[in-house]
Amino acid sequence: MDIKQSPNESLRSYHKRYNDHLLSIPAVDDKVSYMAFFNGLAYGKLKKALLLKTPLSNDALTKEVKQHIELDELKKKASESTDLRETVLKKEMPRSPRRPPVWERIQ
Repeated sequence: MDIKQSPNESLRSYHKRYNDHLLSIPAVDDKVSYMAFFNGLAYGKLKKALLLKTPLSNDALTKEVKQHIELDELKKKASESTDLRETVLKKEMPRSPRRPPVWERIQ
């Protein structure tokens, strides 16, 4: 199995492509399938996590991958909402005119 995650490919897409390929193979040992997934995975937080704690089964690997996918999607939504909030504030909040200093106002 020689499946590699492309640089711009999402983790969800890579995992789906990997699973589709894995299902086309009759019988694959968990260790072999894990190594194939790991070797094709682009360097990132999931790969670091897998280095620290190797899943013992394909189910455990899938659970770990899904947790990282959910985390990535939550981060993406949070950054999009922050960007949207900033955009809305910039459009809706016109700058108030600068007030003259106090000594110019008192007369």
